[in-house]
Amino acid sequence: MKYSVITPVWNRQDCILRCLESVTAQLSADYEVEHIVVDDGSTDSTLALLKEYAAGHPHLKVISFPANRGTNAARNAAVAAAAGDYIVPLDSDDWFRPQGLSVIHHLVLSRPGFGIYMLAYEEMREIYERIGLSDGTVITFADKLSGRYNADFNHVIRREIMQQYPFDEGVRIYESVFYLRFYREAGRMYFSAQYALQLERNRTDSVSREMLRFSKPRIQQALDAARLQIRWFADDYRELGLLPQMEEFYRQMYDNALLLGDYQTAGEALPHCGQGGGRRMAGARMFYRLRAGTLYRWLIYAFLHIKYNILGSKLIQK
Repeated sequence: MKYSVITPVWNRQDCILRCLESVTAQLSADYEVEHIVVDDGSTDSTLALLKEYAAGHPHLKVISFPANRGTNAARNAAVAAAAGDYIVPLDSDDWFRPQGLSVIHHLVLSRPGFGIYMLAYEEMREIYERIGLSDGTVITFADKLSGRYNADFNHVIRREIMQQYPFDEGVRIYESVFYLRFYREAGRMYFSAQYALQLERNRTDSVSREMLRFSKPRIQQALDAARLQIRWFADDYRELGLLPQMEEFYRQMYDNALLLGDYQTAGEALPHCGQGGGRRMAGARMFYRLRAGTLYRWLIYAFLHIKYNILGSKLIQK
């Protein structure tokens, strides 16, 4: 069995060696390992550190972009170069726990036949308990599409599945929409409560909610992600009777188009938004009628500034 660990990286000279060393510590006679790291046009010492480390570690393969192209472009390059039976995505600021890949290997051998394995993160234990997810649960595509098991996982994915469905390089975040295509292809996923990876949750360069809801490029990406969700999965929503969930993505499409002042797109989405959304949607309809998307965006900014910067609510850390 061979595993391809893939890591996109950009300007992470402070932590990339920790990531690399954690993969090197997984080398074993029981399975093969390759670590494919794609440097996404770093301007610090990241690429130099990668090249120096690769010189003494043949399992490490380094691909470098001359300029920043985004995480999804880096992921696609890594996936295209992968030769393993399974791909294990590993972010550059995260790392393997001791014997983490051995945990994965024994899981794959003991529970054969799944295209995707989903392992737990220790930081997510309370969330798993709250949504009723326990060790050995078989998660279906319908479960994921409905939002029943909405949580983060350490994924182990058949190489053929990831290579069949490249990430959209124009959407640099919102990776969940791309993983849904993997889930649909796999059909059934096995969840294990074991831990293999350790997450870094305390970085100061992570994306905050304020940026996501005020920065125009971020809003555009949210709009694009909602469009993809509808384009790729509308038939699945209808077939599975998940119309309220589909309407929620139309509301996201409408809301983000309004924030951008894209009234044509907002108008196209509005008839599909249903009756949900509460007072927030009612307010958005008013701003749409007034063609006051810019004012709407500034009010959102003021609300988030007060909530996160003044009142100190916790920001998204990853």
